[in-house]
Amino acid sequence: HPNSYYVMEKLEGVNPESLKEEWGIDQWKDLMRQYGRYLAMIHDSRSFDTYGLLGAEEGELTVLDGAERWSWSFNGIKDSLISIIENKWENPPDLETPGKEEVHRSAPDDPGAVPVHSDNRLDNLLVVDGEINGFLDWSHPRTGAGEYDLARAEYLLLEWDLEAEGEELEELRNSLISGYESVRELDNFRSTVT
Repeated sequence: HPNSYYVMEKLEGVNPESLKEEWGIDQWKDLMRQYGRYLAMIHDSRSFDTYGLLGAEEGELTVLDGAERWSWSFNGIKDSLISIIENKWENPPDLETPGKEEVHRSAPDDPGAVPVHSDNRLDNLLVVDGEINGFLDWSHPRTGAGEYDLARAEYLLLEWDLEAEGEELEELRNSLISGYESVRELDNFRSTVT
């Protein structure tokens, strides 16, 4: 077909946000292990030459306005998120973020550009009988570093959505990472996230 389009289907399931009061730690650990595994499978599904927004041209997935270096793309993402927080939040917090030079020094230039979700929250999942049935909200897909997507999942799912702390946070984090590592190898991720 000469025009780009989305193919959508209705998926069965419930949003796990509604299960927060009902589920115990073992069910959440199992869900995080699944999440990590599926996230790694998404990251392994395809690679790209540049980092940026995903789109379609001539029936093929392509990166729009791609950056050749991950640090350049990451700085763009960071600046965009800061702008949203400062301009659209009613009471924005004080933000302490690394400067562009610090990101250049510390971020790898070419960690491999893979599809990333970036909005890794319980609201964007469907589960059926404790099993993940769908990842939702792919309205703004990007390419980026898989480890970045995993770090966002760790923060958004565990600390933001589940408000996990202490030993519970560590157990959930280990489940998420072990699920990811069952599909895709991680180098030094544990030491940089913890």
